Amino acid sequence: MARGILCAPSDQPHSWSRAIPVSVLGGLLLALVALPGNLRGADCVDYGDYLRLVGRADTPDRAFGVAVAGTHAYVSDDHSGLQVVDISNPASPAIVGSVDTPDRAYGVAVAGTHAYLADGFSGVQVVDISSAVSPTIVGSVDTPGEARGVAVASTHAYLADFTAGLQVVDISNPASPTIVGSIDTPNEARGVAVAGIYAYVADNLSGLQVVDISNPASPAIVGSADTPGGARGVAVAGNYAYVADGVSGLQVVDISNPASPAIVGSVDTPSDARGVAVAGNYAYVADPSGLQAVDISDPTSPAIVGSADTPDNTYGVAVDGSHAYVADRFSGLQVLDISNPASPAIVGSADTPDLACGVAVTDSHAYVADGDSGLQVVDISNPASPAIVGSVNTPYFALGVAVAGTYAYVADNLSGLQVVDISNPTSPAIVGSVDTPDRAFGVAVAGIYAYVADNLSGLQVVDISNPASPTILGSVDTPGGASGVAVAGIYACVADDVSGLQVVDISNPASPAIVGSVDTPGFAGSVAVGGNHAYIAEGFVAVYYPDLEVVDISNPASPVIVGSIDTPDQAFGVTVAGTHVYIATRFSGIQVVNISNPVSPAIVGSVNTPGEAFGVAVAGAAAYVADGSSGLLIYPTQCEPTTGILAPALVPSSTTLYPNFPNPFTPLTVIWYELRVPNQVNLRIYDVSGQLVRVLEETTTRESGEHRISWDGRDDRGHRAAAGVYLYRLDAGGHRETRRMVLLD
Repeated sequence: MARGILCAPSDQPHSWSRAIPVSVLGGLLLALVALPGNLRGADCVDYGDYLRLVGRADTPDRAFGVAVAGTHAYVSDDHSGLQVVDISNPASPAIVGSVDTPDRAYGVAVAGTHAYLADGFSGVQVVDISSAVSPTIVGSVDTPGEARGVAVASTHAYLADFTAGLQVVDISNPASPTIVGSIDTPNEARGVAVAGIYAYVADNLSGLQVVDISNPASPAIVGSADTPGGARGVAVAGNYAYVADGVSGLQVVDISNPASPAIVGSVDTPSDARGVAVAGNYAYVADPSGLQAVDISDPTSPAIVGSADTPDNTYGVAVDGSHAYVADRFSGLQVLDISNPASPAIVGSADTPDLACGVAVTDSHAYVADGDSGLQVVDISNPASPAIVGSVNTPYFALGVAVAGTYAYVADNLSGLQVVDISNPTSPAIVGSVDTPDRAFGVAVAGIYAYVADNLSGLQVVDISNPASPTILGSVDTPGGASGVAVAGIYACVADDVSGLQVVDISNPASPAIVGSVDTPGFAGSVAVGGNHAYIAEGFVAVYYPDLEVVDISNPASPVIVGSIDTPDQAFGVTVAGTHVYIATRFSGIQVVNISNPVSPAIVGSVNTPGEAFGVAVAGAAAYVADGSSGLLIYPTQCEPTTGILAPALVPSSTTLYPNFPNPFTPLTVIWYELRVPNQVNLRIYDVSGQLVRVLEETTTRESGEHRISWDGRDDRGHRAAAGVYLYRLDAGGHRETRRMVLLD
């Protein structure tokens, strides 16, 4: 990134729902027959069948550790001590009790009616939890170091005491715990697990230390295995210890001979492995990039099979039944469904030279706005093996892209709008451009107009009837910073940064006017429209506002927020497909949200991506992700309900032929119609004597929703029609409707 620019949120108006005209989709014509064969509906998945977040309970401070017993989770919450969370309904955990501890609660273990907290420089704190709503400290003992981790076995607690190694505490009388033994470890004891007569200490730069505790009064190191990173946490199952080893991910250590433990397998995790829990054939690793599910059925070859990002940094994890409970620092306790620990599998990927910021899709190609590397054209005819087949550099930094017919329109930051001829995808060429007053962040196309979200210069309307010479026809300043735009009928919805959503009447493109607005809690960066609702991604560059806002725009003059949902990270891109919204959430990948009830959107599931998810487009059964430094990624879509492809709110109430625009016109006009159900369409133009002039569509199968088609004022032989009055007629099923238009000289 030569200019140090982060991808700004940009509109991805590539849904095939009724509110996004075909021309806005860049000529996608997303009938399934036009898509690559293996992207049809059979390849969709149910994201709810995979590893996913299902509930959360915010805690007052920083959640570092968690233990589970019965219907409660016990969270060591830094300066806020112990938080007791009712998890009887994992989808709706609730704090029911708490007790402050003298120092910093780092780790927690539970045995019977007591919780034992590793409380930093205040050693171990013993808390009576017989009453979940009223936990009480009943005993404590200071340790010589800084208590970071704790494990309990029978009548003893074992403290990872940082620079003071392992401390053994007799807890037979919880009201009077007593240190009975200790052993110094070579580095910094950060975590501990106990199995049989051995304690296993995660000793930071000295790896795993195996301590014989058969005599608690005289523990002794009997073996060790240096790990390549910094051992932070440890769990034991059978003959293996699983070490969360910082930057070296998960290390699997054979402990069948405790005197000679040996690393037999490892798997790198995306960031910094800090904690680990084991259940069955899986290890669950707490990593700042979220919870990593690792298949350990073959300990010599562990493999990550799933991951789910959490809102903050994952520090600790506990597993109980079909759920994992994650201590997520400032985001408290996160609950994940691990019934199936896997994540949806990637279909294919194509690395791009720079930073993939935005994407648009046609039947066989994806067009990626790739930062300093301009526009990249990717052949997706075989989604399992997408390949870059062409590219063209743009003058500045490509942030967003829309496609219409044989042209791609690139929002190129300080170089405004770039028009690229893509008639030959292997040799795209810039054929026209227009500088916009500020920074072009996003673009949408409808008919002969491109609508550019131009940051501090608001919405710019560009006449693209002659792609070689695009011209700014009109503009309207918006109060914030226009970051994204979507077009629905005669309105443009602008994501306007600090000023939320601005609704602009574009019925006269030469004079667009704001007719309504609604402020949103965060920074509106991207917008998509489906039916009577706009969906706003509320994440912008370095500002953390992890929300999707749902706005009712049925009355454009008075848009109203009717629903919202938290996302784990900054929401950068958004698109609508059927009854679901797909949100690009930067470091948290793609979030799939059910919007069948827009007032109550619900995250169905997610897939973590390796880079930074900035943009997303959906075509057929594939979601295309602009994933920053990881280029273009292809994932399956969420399966739609079998009762129908579109949500009821997205289905047009009737088949309608609308007035063309502009009218009168020369040389080009756009005819707009809407189908209530899929149908075969005939669209013809006649002169006033009834003579057929031009056939625009002949028994063409169209999906339900909005469709637009342009007429260039020529007849079927390509001759220029005479100036005058013409009639255009729509026949669709049993519906016939005719309107008038005037062609000027």
